[in-house]
Amino acid sequence: MMIQTERNGVSRTCAEAGNKLDFLIQQGKRLGLLLINGCEFESYSKENELFEIAKERLELNGGQFILLNPQRFDGRSFAEICLEELEAVHFRDPLRIELPYRNEDETAASPFIRRAILWQRLCDRLIEDEEFGRPTLFIVENFDLADERTQADFERLLRFHQTHQIRRTFLLTVQKENVQSLPSSLQSLVDLRFEV
Repeated sequence: MMIQTERNGVSRTCAEAGNKLDFLIQQGKRLGLLLINGCEFESYSKENELFEIAKERLELNGGQFILLNPQRFDGRSFAEICLEELEAVHFRDPLRIELPYRNEDETAASPFIRRAILWQRLCDRLIEDEEFGRPTLFIVENFDLADERTQADFERLLRFHQTHQIRRTFLLTVQKENVQSLPSSLQSLVDLRFEV
């Protein structure tokens, strides 16, 4: 596997690319973009070697690693999946105020109110989850295959982090030929691009 960055030349191994990703995280950069050249990233025999290296390095430093794939959301929203991932890490540390966003009778809940409560809970969790100096990596695989709502929700999440100065590094994986289909408002936020 060969990974390169637009400015820094070519990485010969996943370990070298992992070092560049570490640099992105340690510098507190907000958003990286991993461009997949040719076939889907998951089709490689060592499909997640880069992510495994990053996860190991983060765990050694007390960091946080989250990996999501919108193709596996099973009809649930991006915010709901994010909240579940963060709550799984903090299962012994419930939010101080927890508004319910699920009803046994889902038809009785207003979709607008349910979505607002879900986002409020997610935002509360993100603020409480912040630990100064802790390295983090939040990966969204196959981002170019996500629907427009998921892409908009991700951008909303990213801007929430900026507004509240929450230090978290995000990495999106996209097919190289689909990168231009990403919203220009999101592309303008990318700090570093890698290519496979």
